[in-house]
Amino acid sequence: MARRAAHATQLLRGAAKPAQRGATPLTRKSAPQRSGEESCADVHAIAVPAMDVVYEQRECGDDCTLHLVRRPCKRRGLLRLPRMPGCWARAPMGCESKTMPSSLQTRNWTQQPARSMAACLGKLQPRLEAACLPQQDVSLRKYLLVAHVARPAINRCFVTQRALPFQVPRPGTCFSAAHRVSGQRYHINHGHQAEMLVPMLEASVLHAHAPSTLYWPVNMTHWIRSVLPAMWPFTRVQLSAAPRRQCRVFSPVGSGGGRSNWLRTPIATTLLRRAMLRHCGRSEVRVLQHHHVRVAVALLRDNSSSEPRHIAHLESLLMALRGALPTAAVHVRHTRSDAPICEQAAWVYDAGLLLSPHGAHLTNALWLSEGALLLEVMPWGMWGYRGYQGLLRSAGLAYERLNSTRPHALEPQWRNAANDSVADEASCERIEACRRFYRGNSKLAVSVSELCLALSRQLRYADHAACQRAVSDRGSRQGFHDGYL
Repeated sequence: MARRAAHATQLLRGAAKPAQRGATPLTRKSAPQRSGEESCADVHAIAVPAMDVVYEQRECGDDCTLHLVRRPCKRRGLLRLPRMPGCWARAPMGCESKTMPSSLQTRNWTQQPARSMAACLGKLQPRLEAACLPQQDVSLRKYLLVAHVARPAINRCFVTQRALPFQVPRPGTCFSAAHRVSGQRYHINHGHQAEMLVPMLEASVLHAHAPSTLYWPVNMTHWIRSVLPAMWPFTRVQLSAAPRRQCRVFSPVGSGGGRSNWLRTPIATTLLRRAMLRHCGRSEVRVLQHHHVRVAVALLRDNSSSEPRHIAHLESLLMALRGALPTAAVHVRHTRSDAPICEQAAWVYDAGLLLSPHGAHLTNALWLSEGALLLEVMPWGMWGYRGYQGLLRSAGLAYERLNSTRPHALEPQWRNAANDSVADEASCERIEACRRFYRGNSKLAVSVSELCLALSRQLRYADHAACQRAVSDRGSRQGFHDGYL
């Protein structure tokens, strides 16, 4: 046991090294089987540094291959799962079948008669799913929660689950990002690279399998590199062009999602969110709009960014949020471009309301709880830019835009070669240089009245009068400019 624990530690340390071009996942030969786990042999393991999560592929017979996620009970990411050893299951809401065990409940975990991990996840789970889950329409599936809890040593507790179906690779399949993409943004901006990755992930969900190999011929950004192990832990990644006509190629869908949108089925977002929270050891939280927001987050861009997009009079907006949502905890969090993906997920996953300027960091809105409200602050000159609407349309989120007003006349203004400035926002929007200037050089000035109206439209319990009054009272004492109140 000590030798195995030392080996797991070595895997964790080894995984901390950056991925090399064409690198393969960590592998190992068949390991000694554990007591009570039948003939399952470890043939493949991938460790996630710092998160203490291991993805395992196990062979449990000629026709049984299990792809598993194992992590300590303290980071299990499962709501109210007991730590008693054994097989535990929880049915999804709406699962009503005469063939289901009477002990299986939808609200609580119930222990099942399976003595080993292989019997629990390899035999019992498929039988329960066949009795409950509709197979004809993937968008209607509400996957069972089944987990095996084991205590291999004193004060050590591990929970193991099967990987989600879209995480299991099908031999011989491959996806590829488009090799020829126009525009530098697809080489340096992860928000635009997500235009290729997110449709890939949705296709994987709809077909209930992952590609065996992913080819990524353009420069892979930090966010893409960090998301892939959580979504497709068993997929081989090749940082090169795919063999000609052998892989399904995904081209960018375009800003705003183009005609097809980034996501088309709600189940895709549900499962992508579940995979990320499993990866990071977080519990799934559902936020219903008729319930009071418990946590509101103002997510600000890193000050070291070339375009920090500061929000003018941020304190006024925070005062308005506290007035409209008196029971909510209001936090201010800052992004980091090099942050691990689990840290990025932690910025948003518990938020019932997220206020943030437009930017590539909003791809992390995928990890927001279902039913959360996202308020995206748009720079002046970009009011009509569709941005991430295509990503958020099917993500189960409520969405509002707050448009920044034009910077004050004393602040820097864009001018053309004839030294003329634009007359209005629509004129600026038609000129790329103008859009880039105000996006990168101006603070985002949002009217508190606009914020309060957005809250009133989306949250019926928001106190509109208190929202306005909280700022007006403070503004009268400190002499804030009326344009921001």
